[in-house]
Formats: sequence, C-alpha cells, structure tokens
Amino acid sequence: MLKLRDGIVELYTKVATSIPSDVEDALRQTYTSETTGSEVDRGSGCLIVIIDNVKKSRTTRKPLCRDVGIPVFWVQMPQGLDRQQITDAIVEGSRQAVLKLRSRPSDSGESGIDAAEVNTTAVNPVIYFEDSDKSSLVIDMLLKNTDCQPSTEVQGSFVIALKPAADGGVNTEDYHNEIRDIVVDTVKKAKKSVCVPYTVGVGLGSQGDDVAMLSKKQLLRRLTDINPTTQELERKILEDLNVLDATTPGSTSETTALGVKIGGSFLGSFSGPASLVVNVSICCWANRRGRLIWG
Repeated sequence: MLKLRDGIVELYTKVATSIPSDVEDALRQTYTSETTGSEVDRGSGCLIVIIDNVKKSRTTRKPLCRDVGIPVFWVQMPQGLDRQQITDAIVEGSRQAVLKLRSRPSDSGESGIDAAEVNTTAVNPVIYFEDSDKSSLVIDMLLKNTDCQPSTEVQGSFVIALKPAADGGVNTEDYHNEIRDIVVDTVKKAKKSVCVPYTVGVGLGSQGDDVAMLSKKQLLRRLTDINPTTQELERKILEDLNVLDATTPGSTSETTALGVKIGGSFLGSFSGPASLVVNVSICCWANRRGRLIWG
C-alpha cells in the first residue's frame, strides 16, 4: 500500500493548497457582482485578496489556510481490498502530508502548521467506507476547517415532526419551510467565526449519525451540480441566506453563501416515519476538496 500512501500525500497536499475550479469561479463571479462599475467597494476588496491568495497558494504549494483542518475521507472500496490496509495508508499519508506542509508558511504570512496539530488532526482522519462494484478505488477528501463546525455538527441534529396533509401524505411546503429556518438560523450563529462566503451542506434522514455524515458529504458536490429533487429548495435557501447581514470578523464580503447542497433519504414523498432529522454543515470560502482514483 506504499503507492496508495504516496497518493494520499499528493491528494492531501493538493487539497490543502488549492480550491476546486468551480469554487474559484464562483468567488470570481461574486467579486464581479460586488464591484460597482470600475470601483472596488468594501466587499469586493476582501474578495480580491482571497482570489489572489488562492492563486499564490496553488503556485507555491503553500497551505491555503492557517487552519490545518479536519481531514474527512469517503472511500468507495471494490471487493477484495483490505479495509485496515487502506485505513493505515490514509492515516500515514495524512501524517506525512501535514509534516510536509508544516514548514511552508501560508501566503497570508502566518507560520506553518504546528507540530501538535500533526498528531491531533492528521493521524485521526474521519473515514467513511462504501462498497463499490467498480474496479478502481475512489477516495474523496474534504479538509474541513475546525472553526467551520456549527453546533448542529458538534452537539447533534434538529428533528422536525412530519405533519400529515389532507391526502394522507406530508405537507411538503411546511417541512421545507422548517428546513429553511434551521439552515438560516445555523448560518446566523456561524457568522461569528466562519469566514464568508460559505458553502452549506444539509443532510436529511431518520438517524442522527447518518445525516451528520450526509451534510458533510454535500460539500463534495460541485457548486454547478444540480439535483432536480432538491434544486428548488436549495435555490430558495441560497436566496434567503444572501439577504442576511452575515459579515464575519476579518471579512467584508456582502455575499453570505456561494451554494447550498441538500442530500438524504427523505426528499420526495414520505411514508412511515413520523419525524425528519436535519443536520447542517458549513464550510468557509476555502472549500478544500479533491478526489484520488487508484488502481
């Protein structure tokens, strides 16, 4: 598994020093929308600094953010592979990648990653395994900033009681409004510590552990990705978020969120369950994610 370990080192380094093209494009579009004519206003001035730092980090291979983050991996594993060997390769590859990044100050001028963070974070990545019928091992990685953890992720999830409609189904408009209120309230609370503009992931289901994973997994989706089942609710929540005054310390962007992505088991017609569990994950503008295909 040495080659896989080396692949994890490269994946981790790439994710830590760059953001995906769709996120960078969205930041540039946001900068343009916040620029009045040829004048750079308060919000777009902050955004152009972010865009410049993204470009520098990608070129110099220095950490994009001082926060080393929490590495979260989703592994699509073909039959015949050893789960423990894959886990060991991910853990050791993560450790080596952070050691490699330690000596590289971020382009914001801050010092490199502290040695203690190597032991407490990189060697304890969160790993989710999924069985796959494909021949290649696919590993998706999200580097979740430690400050980007609202109370719903740390303390638990919200539960919505599903009210039956006259036809025996579920009143979709009511539960959509409740989901919207949960997301907006979570974002309002997060603005004290998480740097806008955000990407917001929402997980829906019947089990707290499942929806916590699902909400984080939505952050892997490209901002341009469209799910016909959820796109209308995602659009509505995004519009509502972007009329909030959610400026955070150190950021002057007028835009609250770049995208909202929703996933889970209960997205269409309901039957049986009496409640819906909702979990919200928030990522700052540095939505650091990437994919490794091995074998």
